[in-house]
Amino acid sequence: MAKTKTPLFSLASQGSIANSLTTQRRPGHTMVRSKPAPTNPRSLPQTYQRWLYEDYAHLWLAQSEATRAEYRTAGSRFHLTGFQYWMKIMLLTLPDIAGMWYLDHQSAGFCLDSGPNLNHAQVFGCINTPGVIDGAQSLDNVNDYLGLTDSPSLRITGDITIEAIIYIKGVRSATWEPHIVAKRNAVNTDYSFYMNSATLQLQFFDGVNFTRGTANLALNTWYHVCVRALSGIVSFFINGINDPVSVGGAANITPSPSNGAIGMYLTDIRYGLYGDIDHVIIYNRALDTHTITRHGERRHPQ
Repeated sequence: MAKTKTPLFSLASQGSIANSLTTQRRPGHTMVRSKPAPTNPRSLPQTYQRWLYEDYAHLWLAQSEATRAEYRTAGSRFHLTGFQYWMKIMLLTLPDIAGMWYLDHQSAGFCLDSGPNLNHAQVFGCINTPGVIDGAQSLDNVNDYLGLTDSPSLRITGDITIEAIIYIKGVRSATWEPHIVAKRNAVNTDYSFYMNSATLQLQFFDGVNFTRGTANLALNTWYHVCVRALSGIVSFFINGINDPVSVGGAANITPSPSNGAIGMYLTDIRYGLYGDIDHVIIYNRALDTHTITRHGERRHPQ
């Protein structure tokens, strides 16, 4: 049934016909084109994009008035508000994301980095498995891990946040310390986010300073885990809730050209993860508690 407000082929035609054609008035002419089909808002790609939008919209609220004024001025050249221009820049560049591995599936032996730096993780022995947010990678603690080649974007020296979704299946040995993310070399520079062997408490090491959380994680349970270093002070979060620090609490990361890994500390095979890992992100800033809590609640499909 026609829904045009004026005759379809008139110079002033506007409206649409069923679900096929739409006509729109433009200066000096009328444009007829196919009516766009809306993308399923609950699809996985749309969900990932919506989560990024939520994060940067929240981050806009934390900006100073001077920063907002800069974006208003810059955006006005393109007839955009300060917020619109901010979102355009943030979503195009993802400037705070050092690496973002959804780990949904493997592609030609890699799990791709969905961030701007293309730090693709090479797969060694891992297999696809169902996760909390679509797929995940399963590791056996024998020789499975995802290798990360050194890059400037991963050499973080200041504030940092590392988050992941993990499922631990078992403990291999008394000296076993399952690593979530590690960028370390033989002299222990850079950073590593891992767990204590006896209690599965969260731990963070910057090559000098060691910090441990309080809560004991259980086997065969999915957890969203997060470590944050803000102005040198380390905090842990489990499922978006703060896990108080029991030992240490300081961080001063020294970068190096060492390679890294997801699910392993490369210089010692004892430190592999036995279980599943999903949705690993490294930020070059400290996320606020509200954002970490939101991330701990994310699921797909919702």
